[in-house]
Amino acid sequence: LAPPVIFMGMLLLLSKAGPALASSAPAAAAAMTLAQYWRYFFAGGICACLSHSAATPVDVVKTRKQTNPELYNGLSIPDTFRKITREEGPGMLLKGLGPTALGYMIEGAL
Repeated sequence: LAPPVIFMGMLLLLSKAGPALASSAPAAAAAMTLAQYWRYFFAGGICACLSHSAATPVDVVKTRKQTNPELYNGLSIPDTFRKITREEGPGMLLKGLGPTALGYMIEGAL
């Protein structure tokens, strides 16, 4: 279908369903309690925090390879992991974890 036809069909559908949707929206929103909103707020924050924090070591390796190409030239990603761990310790792979976790916790919650 051509885009104008689809657009006109959507307008027709919304014009007929709009009042029904508008009248039921406040009732559905009122059905949720404040505790339920907080639960979804925290669940979103925790999920975003964990998923993005898990990628921090990969991000550290990627950033090192980009900023110091002469130091990591010719090394694969696993070899770069090993080199950073061996020379600077495994904790270095988590550099930047705090700001990443906090930032994505806020972003995921909102």
